[in-house]
Formats: sequence, C-alpha cells, structure tokens
Amino acid sequence: MSTGKTLQTQIQIEPVEGRESTSLFTPPGILIESSRYPTVTASILASSSPSEHLSLFDHPECWGGLAKNAILSMRRRLYQLKVPLDARRMEPSETVEKIQQIALSVSPVALQITSNGLPPTNLLTNPGQLPSGAEVSVDSLEVISDPQISRVAEAITQKDIPAAQGVWQLLEYDYSLDQAARLMAVGLLGKIKNRRIITTRGAYKATIDAFINHTVLELAEKPIVNGRAVFSSTLFTDKFTILLRPGEPTVDYLRMDTKPSGTDQGYSLEGDRRPASDAKSSLYADHARYSAYRYLLANGVKAHITIFHSSSNARNNTLGPWIAREGVKKALASERIRVGLGQTDSELLKGILSPNPRVWESSLPFSVFDDATETVAILA
Repeated sequence: MSTGKTLQTQIQIEPVEGRESTSLFTPPGILIESSRYPTVTASILASSSPSEHLSLFDHPECWGGLAKNAILSMRRRLYQLKVPLDARRMEPSETVEKIQQIALSVSPVALQITSNGLPPTNLLTNPGQLPSGAEVSVDSLEVISDPQISRVAEAITQKDIPAAQGVWQLLEYDYSLDQAARLMAVGLLGKIKNRRIITTRGAYKATIDAFINHTVLELAEKPIVNGRAVFSSTLFTDKFTILLRPGEPTVDYLRMDTKPSGTDQGYSLEGDRRPASDAKSSLYADHARYSAYRYLLANGVKAHITIFHSSSNARNNTLGPWIAREGVKKALASERIRVGLGQTDSELLKGILSPNPRVWESSLPFSVFDDATETVAILA
C-alpha cells in the first residue's frame, strides 16, 4: 500500500447530477456497522471545520478530565459519511483502500465528498457505540491530503500474522485500544488471506480478547496480591467501586442502573462460571476488563477484581461502553481508599459501595462477597 503520494482518485459510488461538493476533515474516525452481511456500512466520521483539536474527536483514550458536554459537542460535529461495502470480498477495492489509508493515519485527513449537502448538525445515539453527528449518504469520496502513516503501524499491518499478535504489537507501541480496533475493523490485521472487514463492535471485542489473553500469559509468573483493597471513583455521576482480592487474574463486572421505574441489574462473570445476564452487561464488561487488565499488567500482579458500576443517569448511556472503560481506569488510578485487614468483604465495602452490599447481592443468583476476614495487609 503506497503512502508516498496523495490519494486523489475519485471513487464514484452512485453518480448523481446536481450534487454538492464539500470539503471535510476526519480525525481520523471510522465506524463499521452491519447491514445484512456481507454488506456493511462504513461511516467515515468527519467535521466541516478543521479544528486544531480535531484529532481528539475520535480519540477516547485522551478524554480523561473532559466534561461530558465537551465530549458530546465534539461528537456532534462529526458527520457520518456513509459508504456501502462488501465485507467478505473487500469491495469496492478502491473505496476499501481509501478507508484503510484513513484508518492508518495518525493525524487528521482532508476529504472531498459529493452528496446532497450537509444536514444540520445533530447528535445521534448508537447503541453500544459512541454517539456521532448527522448521517450523510456519499456519492463520491476523494482523499485530498496525504495521510500521515506511522512506519510502525504500516509494518505491523503488512505482517502475515494472526490478528491477536498484531493487536499486541500495536498496544506495545502505545497505540490505543480504539486505534487497534479501528485497524481490525477495516481488515488490516490478521493472516492476509483471512482478512475481512468486520463491525466496529466486533473489532473491539476481538481486540480486547486478544489483549486479555496475552496479558494472562504475561502475568503467569507474577505474584498474587496477598490482601484486599478498595478503589472508588465517579465519572459523570456514575460510580465505580472496585474490590481487589487475592486470586488468579479474573475480572467480574456488576452493574446497577437506577431508574424512576425501578432498578435494572446485570452482571458478567469472567470465564465459564455463568453466562452474562444481558447484552449490555456483556458489552460494558469487555471495556471494563480492558482497563482492569491494564492495571494488573502495569503493576505486575495477579488478582481477582470485582467491579461495581452504579448509575442513576440514563443519559450517560449515550457514551456507550466507553464510560465503563474510563470509569474503571479512573478508579484504579486513584489512591486506595481502604485496605482490608481483619474485615470481611462486606465490612470492607460498607460506607463506600452504593447501594450497600446487601442490596447488590440480594437480587443476584450467586454470592459476591467473601465472609472470611483478612489478616494480612495488601502489598501490591
């Protein structure tokens, strides 16, 4: 794939006279959604304004500390430039190549499109994904700036290796989860003969699983923490309480959404102990686990982690599973607020976990808390 010249070959998807030609700028950002497989829709996320902060608009790893309104304002400005693709055949090949070049870029890319004009800016929610702006059906697409592609990413994506190896190598070079998943979605990772375009949601799942599986191997010879600790933090009124206990690397996720109509509770336990209670819990758990395993890897320890995620603001669902990933990351980056010594899990969490431990466990079909007391303080 050549990176030394500007891609200026116009792709005519459905030529229509009387359309408008518009310049836009992508952070870069790409969303792949399923229509009826093998047909998928690729949405190139692009703004009509070349903001100096545009690169942040689709870079969630850098959103820590930003206000929710600031995040939603960025996302609202990203139009969804929609293009149909054949995921299995990777066609039309010219369009796929353009999208792959955009995905590889580490800086914003200028585009020229022909469409029926840009609609008013609007924020559209997308279940299981981050929200984005209004949709635009694109008749033709042209890349008019030279994508800045790192040699590292280009070298890794050209290797004929399993996708999981490619993911780990990207993350080792400090590529974010979002960047690795983007490359996975557009068919740039995996054994070359097996590469396909997959949905963004599926790409996140595959990328997170690859990271966790490799992390477990990396932790094989690391010590198990020898005590318990509690971490807690709040993100946009969602509260994350994390209980860390001795054990092999395992991350369980429990959520409780409080609504005017009642309480919605769900869970996802890692491994084969019990299937996830619902699709939302399974999805959010994947992203929460990513942050939890990053913590274990960074600290070089093994532990059983239980994440309690409580929410009373349904509007936070607009941010999708990112809020779970960022909330866990924020909590684990904070100071331990309590270390277990001579206490049961319930006693350790009393006054911290909201609602209280009894409420969490009363409606679950399994036991969450260990009644044994801790006699040794945690070292890790």
